[in-house]
Amino acid sequence: MQQFAPVILRNRSGSTQWRVRGLSVERSTDGGTTYAATYNAERPLTAGAVASDDTVWLVGEAGLVVHSTAQGWAVTTAPVAADLIDISEVTTRGATVRARDGREFVTEDGGTSWRQK
Repeated sequence: MQQFAPVILRNRSGSTQWRVRGLSVERSTDGGTTYAATYNAERPLTAGAVASDDTVWLVGEAGLVVHSTAQGWAVTTAPVAADLIDISEVTTRGATVRARDGREFVTEDGGTSWRQK
């Protein structure tokens, strides 16, 4: 399995942080002093973005897209089977993801459907 450097994501105040390492997602509510495991993905995660204090979007290999909700973590419909390497323009219901080959896809319904940008 390919090794990835940890990705650190922070809410606006920096008090809540998420640390993403390969398959593992951990959350800190004390500014990164301590972390607790919150999610284990089925494939490696490569990038993420924070939409709000409790909504985080993550992307990974083979089209993996997950996001946190009030009920926990949700795996969305894959926009494409390619590796996803970036995510931006996130809201509680929307995101733009970029595949390794440069294609971009947008969702506005929590990942139920996607359109190519």
